[in-house]
Amino acid sequence: MIDQLPALTTHRLDLHMLAEVMRDENMRTAFRYLAAPPVSEDDLKTLAESNLAPSTLRERRTEAERVRDTVLRIIDPQVVPAAVIAGVFHPLNLATAQHEGLTVYWNDRLADLVEFIAATSTDHSKAAGPRESGHYCGKSRTDTPT
Repeated sequence: MIDQLPALTTHRLDLHMLAEVMRDENMRTAFRYLAAPPVSEDDLKTLAESNLAPSTLRERRTEAERVRDTVLRIIDPQVVPAAVIAGVFHPLNLATAQHEGLTVYWNDRLADLVEFIAATSTDHSKAAGPRESGHYCGKSRTDTPT
């Protein structure tokens, strides 16, 4: 879904791509979860004044654009993709995930996660704000002592 998001935000919507997103149950769920809070299928139909049938979205540009625009209007720009992980991971996989914007927290460093949440959800005039994409919290299991 993330790979398709830029194409969904272009001025000239690719109707076939949106229809395919709605056809696939997992992609449809991921699309609805872009909103904050996630929008239910029934609410999306109501807000967009459209059904979500792929055939409708493929053939009716106005309805397809209303569905797309409804979700894009309610995307939370403060959402930070993050994962809490444990175990041993290949360094290349961690680097790739971080490069693609995932913030990684080790399960034994949950205090870092709590600190981040507190800094971004309390008094916003003093908050540090969201960390930049790919920020890493905790020591990597692949790091070697120097």
